Amino acid sequence: MRVSLNGDSGELIHCPHNLAKIYLFESDDDTINITVNGTNYPVNPNRYPETRDQIVFCAFVKNEDSYIKQWIDYHHKLGVDKFIIYDNAGVNDKSSYCSSEDSSNLESLLSEYINNKLVCLIKWPYPKRVNGCVVGQVTQQNHTLYNFYESKYIGFLDIDEYLNPQKHSNILDMINDLKQKGYNEDRHGGIKIKNKFFYNPDKLNTQDTNFLKIYNCDHLTQGGREKNILNPRQSRTIAIHETTSGKKCFTVSHRDCILNHYYYLNKDYRGFDRTNLIDKSISKHIIK
Repeated sequence: MRVSLNGDSGELIHCPHNLAKIYLFESDDDTINITVNGTNYPVNPNRYPETRDQIVFCAFVKNEDSYIKQWIDYHHKLGVDKFIIYDNAGVNDKSSYCSSEDSSNLESLLSEYINNKLVCLIKWPYPKRVNGCVVGQVTQQNHTLYNFYESKYIGFLDIDEYLNPQKHSNILDMINDLKQKGYNEDRHGGIKIKNKFFYNPDKLNTQDTNFLKIYNCDHLTQGGREKNILNPRQSRTIAIHETTSGKKCFTVSHRDCILNHYYYLNKDYRGFDRTNLIDKSISKHIIK
């Protein structure tokens, strides 16, 4: 594929997993001309909000209206300054897990958050999976990484995943403490948080924030389900659970932070496993 912008070929970055190609261009024009394989496409580029030195979380969302406000409020309380929400409503790739909701109106639901500049809502009408590859979410994540690169940190979580610091009530305080334990902003691409699945075997009420009080869980997942909070100055590309180019992330001990993954949330067809494990550590962060 040959791509240029206003005649400039730009910089091409390949994802090592071959899930995406990223073309980087710089332009201050209100209208630009992108040429792909000889065909010209005039484009009006989006202007995104300033996030310099802010902590930003992003999420790829499809029909999660019943639970997205809780996710935003919880992480805002932990110190996230801005949320970049990619709205995938109406797109069915026929191979991804779907929420129990069949419709969505995030523009209306999140209007107060948008007006207060807490949320930037981006329409993302692309399939999550194509031929088994998670290209829609991978390109979304890299879109965040490159368009909001002036952020201090960018977190890449799903709506059913909740950051659970074990010793701090603020993300930046936690990261600063990790610097005393081996994390280095110059040597690491960010931090990697280990996953722990939470289940609802008794089908208890999950409305509002009730699901945060369902403590049945599993052991920490052994590899492959971690999520990352990246330093965009040290990270080049990401593919869901790991950085694919740039500096390696620092793996956080479960004693400092875990990722509570509510596997059943808004999905009434899974997450009913019963274990003999209980973890109530998130209780100190629950919004009263």
